[in-house]
Amino acid sequence: MVVKLEGTLNGSPIVFERKEGDRWETTVPKIPSGTYAVWLVATDDAGNKGYATKYLLTINLNQMCVHLEPFPWKTELLCADYCAKLKVSNYYAELMSAGCGGCG
Repeated sequence: MVVKLEGTLNGSPIVFERKEGDRWETTVPKIPSGTYAVWLVATDDAGNKGYATKYLLTINLNQMCVHLEPFPWKTELLCADYCAKLKVSNYYAELMSAGCGGCG
C-alpha cells in the first residue's frame, strides 16, 4: 500500500497528504502561469519506491484554470550499436545489443 507520495514541481519539492480513501492532496509552490514538469514517486509501507511518473501541470491564473496531464514520453536511441524495445503501456524499456533479433 502506498503510504507516501512526493515529488518535485518546477524544481521545488512537493509532498502529498493522504485524505479519505485514495485521495491525495498537496499545496503547490507559488508559480506564474505556464506549463511545468511534475515528477512523482510513490513509497510503500516497506519503504520501497515502486513507481515514478512525470506529469505536465498547466496553470492559467487569468482564467483560474489548472490542467494536469500525463507527460507524453518519447525515446530516441542515439548509438547504432544497440537497439531498444519500448512498451509504452507499462513504461518498460529493454536495451539490447545489435544483432539480438528483431532490431534492424
